[in-house]
Amino acid sequence: YCGPFTWDVKRLLASLYLIGHSKGFSDREIEEILRICVESYLKKVYEFCKQKNDYFALTLKNTSGKIKKLLNETRIKSHVAHLDSMTNIENYDRRFIRSKIVQDIDDTTRTDILNAFETYIKSVPESKKTSGYSEGRKDYKVKDVVARSSPGVGSAGKISYSILIEGPTETLENDIILYMKPAQKSAISYVIRNPELENYFKHDGLRTVLCSYAMQASTPKWLGYTSIGSIPCLVDEVTAHAEDLDWDDINEFNDVIEVVGYLGQATAKIHCVADSDCKSTPNDVACLPFSIIPRQVEKTIRDAIRGNDQEFINEMVEFGMVYGALVQRDHKLFFELFRNKHIPGFEEQ
Repeated sequence: YCGPFTWDVKRLLASLYLIGHSKGFSDREIEEILRICVESYLKKVYEFCKQKNDYFALTLKNTSGKIKKLLNETRIKSHVAHLDSMTNIENYDRRFIRSKIVQDIDDTTRTDILNAFETYIKSVPESKKTSGYSEGRKDYKVKDVVARSSPGVGSAGKISYSILIEGPTETLENDIILYMKPAQKSAISYVIRNPELENYFKHDGLRTVLCSYAMQASTPKWLGYTSIGSIPCLVDEVTAHAEDLDWDDINEFNDVIEVVGYLGQATAKIHCVADSDCKSTPNDVACLPFSIIPRQVEKTIRDAIRGNDQEFINEMVEFGMVYGALVQRDHKLFFELFRNKHIPGFEEQ
């Protein structure tokens, strides 16, 4: 949330280096991929500098190729089909489908989750809580709760919880699935220690929610935070209309070039809408130090580059190439140590 804007660009380019290398592109082709991405990023930042508002979105109207296909595939997904993939109907009501990774919880854990859920509801802005529900409704019926093994890279090995709640009506097709998972500590905070910021952001769930409000023009309706005991947690809806970019189907050089151009624009958008004057920020967090955030991020980035566009682009691309290769080397070393059981604590596994 608080750190050099170049870190995001560098991380993105290093990741693209790894993707390009895995697909067999030459160093020259990979360098072009990285250059297109950062050029697109910088162009979009400058466009934000000329706009009166900070709105931008990748839509069916301004995309093509693989990204447009992804948007179309997401658009046709059904909420009911999404519910049916995770639940079944027993005794005229929905319940989660149990499996190897989706399991029941004991009564004590269920009580802890329900208490955390009540605290979470208080973190959701009133305007979002009443949307779609009868005026004055304050209760949210929890139908089922299960423990789920987290599949994400950052959450691998950790347990999250899925919560099935009744929707705006008793019709089963309106039911809603939420996830409650441990909030991740900011990676930047491991490197940059700032006691003032650490004092404000003691709850990583709150920090993550604030990031979302800052970086998105339209934040998810169910986004909020809570704690399970002493563990800070993030809560949001598991929606049908969300899809990750799958690189397995993006193999042609021209397709990759097109996609990374859009990724550069999206990264610029995330940076440039994260202003201290963000209109979607809840009023009840006005006490936080928004003064540390530039009032107009796009102009702050422009002033930091000071017209040295080519130098900036070259520096970012060089980092992506060098660090990407370094990550490959580190991964190989790690794999060999792991394979030969040379990592302390893993010898007997």
